[in-house]
Amino acid sequence: GKGALARILCRLQSMVGGFRDVDVGMRHLLRGLAVFMPFGGINFDAERCHAEFAITGFRLQSQPELKKQIDAIKYGGDRHAAFRWGHWLGQRWGLPKTYSSSHVVLAPVPLHRRKKIKRGYNQAHWIARGLAASWGVQVAPRLLVRARHGDSLTGLSRESREAASDGLYRVAQPPNSPPQSVIVVDDVMTTGSTIAACGHALESAGHRWLGAATLALA
Repeated sequence: GKGALARILCRLQSMVGGFRDVDVGMRHLLRGLAVFMPFGGINFDAERCHAEFAITGFRLQSQPELKKQIDAIKYGGDRHAAFRWGHWLGQRWGLPKTYSSSHVVLAPVPLHRRKKIKRGYNQAHWIARGLAASWGVQVAPRLLVRARHGDSLTGLSRESREAASDGLYRVAQPPNSPPQSVIVVDDVMTTGSTIAACGHALESAGHRWLGAATLALA
């Protein structure tokens, strides 16, 4: 009812009181989030990335105006917004009690070094930093690396994405490093191919891939 919605909105606003210095319209967008999204976020179907654990903050199809926030993070270099949205995601979804925060690490989906130089930063890393601050876990920004440079996967079909993602990511770690329990973090999930490719690379290197956390679901 309206009372429950008001309480949700109040909690959202209390969590993001500092957003006014990130984006003028963000608090307005959060009001929109409260309208369509149950408090706690969206626990989307993990079959997209074939993982046991998968969460996201919002659906772009339901809230197209939030694409401006994603674009500001992805292409505009807005680190502060990426961090704050990551923290918001962590507050919406707590780390499952079955996972120990002392053993879980967050691995951002990596950019190839050429694209990282062009953009100036990796947006998934800053979303992961915000999420880690909320959950009390560590970020491993160099655990995954992109093996080759190529065209963006944006706009490709599931089959094309899966083919393009095959062997695209690998694990970079010192010899004899202990296995870790890893959640992969990205800004947007479309088909789940990128997340799954990262997960397969982690498992091939002996790590436990727990699943994924993304800011938005396309």
